[in-house]
Amino acid sequence: MNYRPLLFLFFTFLYPLHADDIQVPAGDYRINIPVGWTIYDKEDLSNISYLSDDLSCMLQISYYSGDRFNSTDEMYEQLLAELNPQGEISLFPYLEWDAWMSDMEFQISGQPYRGWFLLLDGLEMDYQVMVFTTSVDYDVNFPWIISALDAFSPGEDANRHPGPVSTLMAQGESGVDQSTQVIGNNSFSFVFPLSQKNISQDLIEREAILLQQYAVNEPLFRLAWERYYNLIYRQNYSFLQDLYRSLEPIKDFLGEENFIKEVLKWLQDFEYSSSNTFSDLLSPITAAVEGRGDCDSLSLIYLMILDYFDIPGVLIVSEEYSHAMAAVEYNFPGASLNYNDKKYVVAELTDKVEIGQIPSSMADLDKWQIISFE
Repeated sequence: MNYRPLLFLFFTFLYPLHADDIQVPAGDYRINIPVGWTIYDKEDLSNISYLSDDLSCMLQISYYSGDRFNSTDEMYEQLLAELNPQGEISLFPYLEWDAWMSDMEFQISGQPYRGWFLLLDGLEMDYQVMVFTTSVDYDVNFPWIISALDAFSPGEDANRHPGPVSTLMAQGESGVDQSTQVIGNNSFSFVFPLSQKNISQDLIEREAILLQQYAVNEPLFRLAWERYYNLIYRQNYSFLQDLYRSLEPIKDFLGEENFIKEVLKWLQDFEYSSSNTFSDLLSPITAAVEGRGDCDSLSLIYLMILDYFDIPGVLIVSEEYSHAMAAVEYNFPGASLNYNDKKYVVAELTDKVEIGQIPSSMADLDKWQIISFE
């Protein structure tokens, strides 16, 4: 790739700061930027800029009070006045906002650029998000552009819902299905839109390809691995809402301690199965619906269910052991680890063992990486 320091068109004198998962309370949003990207301009928190590590891709996020614009049309008019971008526009609802998204081309000082633009018009806050690169580098940077845009989380609840790109992909899809399963002697059913399985797997494959690019740098790989699982968790969390609700009477009947154990046993009974794709990780929504999955997907499902019922947990992964497990903050005996001064007991999802038990061949907990979804 030919590196083009496109940011210097705007900020030639600013000092970059390292950033990964950024929260901006004043703007009521967070952004889990790709690992290695840096903040270049944060003097005005209402207009923050980020730059990729190779200087070829730029992300800009601006926020406004909700009364600044009356519609996304008004926001687009401002964008036209500033950059005159051209492209096909998609309109869709995103959580509490009217959303506008487009793949657009524009020029600055005769240099052609291309990227994705997101406009959100709401009652409390409005947002403009732009991720772009030079036109010649667009195809190479396209996965990074989509990944960065999909990692934008406005508002308090967005971090438990699919990102803007994933939401747009689901528009126009129809059809639901129902899955009926049993925990202990308790039968339950939940419904889900058919489109969610493909949307979830698409994100996993996209992010797995990007993750692989960090393989030669272990410190960055560990950070990128954490981002990878966080994006999967975020997208799938709301996909399982009907599952959580269907489990409420079972949890009330069993009590919290037995519920933790019985959900674990239920998932341990799933058929072991991977996606047979580049990622080799079956999406959590597919695993939950079809009663099959691998260590990653089953651990994520377990943690999502526990989180819904306010039971804290973390994912633990090991590159050396090629395995993933859950760990639960609860007073069970057995193997445990400390995280933020709290005890988490391990939970193996792919073998029928009690919570707190771990194979002796994987018992060195120093070789596990803790991933939190707070």
